[in-house]
Amino acid sequence: MKVRELTDEYLDLIKSDINKSKESYNESIKYIENSTAIYHGEHIRFPYVPKLYTTEVIDYFKYVAMTTHTILCKIINKYIEDKEYRKLFPFSKELEELILCENYYEQPLPITRIDLFLNEENFTFKFCEFNADGASAMNEDRELNNAYKNDKIFNEFSKKYNIAHFELFNSWVEEFLNIYDTFKYKVEKPTIGIIDFMESATNEEFKVFKSSFEKRGYKTVIADITTLKYDDGLYTKDGVKIDAVYRRAVTSEMMEKIEKIPAFIEAIKDKKTCIIGSLRTQVIHNKIVYMIMHKKETFDFMTDEEILFIKDHIPYTCWLKDGEFDRDEVINNKDSWIIKPDDLYGARGVYAGVDYTKEEFMKFVDENTDKGYLLQEYAAMYKTKNFIKEKNGEFVFDDFSNMPGIFIYNGKFKGLYSRGGRQGIICEAAGGIAMCSMHVEV
Repeated sequence: MKVRELTDEYLDLIKSDINKSKESYNESIKYIENSTAIYHGEHIRFPYVPKLYTTEVIDYFKYVAMTTHTILCKIINKYIEDKEYRKLFPFSKELEELILCENYYEQPLPITRIDLFLNEENFTFKFCEFNADGASAMNEDRELNNAYKNDKIFNEFSKKYNIAHFELFNSWVEEFLNIYDTFKYKVEKPTIGIIDFMESATNEEFKVFKSSFEKRGYKTVIADITTLKYDDGLYTKDGVKIDAVYRRAVTSEMMEKIEKIPAFIEAIKDKKTCIIGSLRTQVIHNKIVYMIMHKKETFDFMTDEEILFIKDHIPYTCWLKDGEFDRDEVINNKDSWIIKPDDLYGARGVYAGVDYTKEEFMKFVDENTDKGYLLQEYAAMYKTKNFIKEKNGEFVFDDFSNMPGIFIYNGKFKGLYSRGGRQGIICEAAGGIAMCSMHVEV
């Protein structure tokens, strides 16, 4: 059975008693509005039909996760080892020095969420982006699954199928500790520090991770990266020594505010504090890697299978610079292109041609040429029908584009975070929605 067939079956259940469905959906919404599923100060919006994945799709995701992680780790290691390869990346001397600091554990890419656009009919796809240490949304998926526990329609649907959810917290704690176990300076019972810029952090999610670490018997603190102290080791402002860092602060923000985080920078350089992950993950987090992956210098250390994987799934990417692209061709075929900054997150500064008139897109292209932007092949999105309560209170059936994100912990597939949208980009700012991810065994 295909995913679309399962989705249609779920929709039929909703339509069979629309009043009961609205009532039950409202109860789920009420749960989320009183939950910790908060993004940028607002509770997430979600449609009523969960994102249902068959075992066939999950098995394919596992293959994608394994292959992608292997390729990305090869690129990170090549960057570390090869001075000439490093020249392909636009990093400052200061950032390069931090990336090259030895981390003294074995895993080059501890955690990542790879977002992609998958056609569920024929399994063709293109990647959207690679999120490294700052990868989030585990708590959104957890709370969405909680919202369905007492849902009438879901419980009716689950009588027919065996449905599994993805556990994204304890599984990360397990892999975090596995990585730490390979650390050169490990201690028997490390104190864990979850570190970020708290003014822009997903604090509720951190609390769940803290609880998960503590249930395993590890003292855990949540600390603002700007308040840390250094004294032959990393300490919180209250004097708690941190032995192992779960870094959630994204590298671009760290470099923008580097003068505010001297203790953390010192900890990177002294190499005695275990920082999971180290700044070397920036090698694949920066979107310039899409362009570099297609270069001969990258193909030279890939297998034939990996080269084919890159050619099939990494969208064509180039700098949005004079002389690097054909302006007329891009503007005249605007629906085939998207422009994005090389190193921002949350879809900030991203413009998909399909969302704008020719004149509007031309303006965005011209305004951002030679400004650190990339031009990228636009990937067609796979749409499925869903049922949603609009902000005005109206209930509607509508088509939504889909974007699954695959969580990879220590090189292993661990679960999914699913999103949908009606525009050419999928993010909260563009009206994007979160979808509860479920594995339906059929």
